[in-house]
Amino acid sequence: MPRSRSRAGSTAAGSAGPRVCAEEGCETRLSVYNDAEHCSLHHPTVLLRTRGRHIA
Repeated sequence: MPRSRSRAGSTAAGSAGPRVCAEEGCETRLSVYNDAEHCSLHHPTVLLRTRGRHIA
């Protein structure tokens, strides 16, 4: 017998409403699968460490 899913026991959606980007003025709604605090446009860039390669 399949289990029914109730919203009362769900914690994934959260009770505080939809999450938005942490950047001031940006109202982009973040996906429940996005663990970051920023959207893809405002996510801080990370420079990868390259050894022995020359990047032009």
